Amino acid sequence: MNKRILIVEDTADLLQTLSEFLVMEGFTVISCLSAKLAIERLEQGEIPDLIVTDLSMPDMDGFQLIERIRGSKSLDHIPIIIFSARSFHENQARAASLGVAKHIKKPCAPDELVFSIMEILKDK
Repeated sequence: MNKRILIVEDTADLLQTLSEFLVMEGFTVISCLSAKLAIERLEQGEIPDLIVTDLSMPDMDGFQLIERIRGSKSLDHIPIIIFSARSFHENQARAASLGVAKHIKKPCAPDELVFSIMEILKDK
């Protein structure tokens, strides 16, 4: 499976760990330390098969990023996983309205994230 995954995470150590783990699992990873950087990469044509994003980031939160992605005809089809320490219940309605595929609460084992990614991408 050589699928491209965009990870948006503002904690450098966690971003590196997740990226390395996904690369070992056969994914191509686009790593971004901010939502603004992720938007730049998307606008430059680096289109992933799936996006994993944190919600709490300093420059732009994950929901603002998701809204920008959903507002773009060339990107709105990309499945998105929220990977956040924020409670799912307080964000459930907003996530559903934006078509988020899954919410994974931090911390979690990296293989849980990989399993979710593979499950979402299995038919793509």
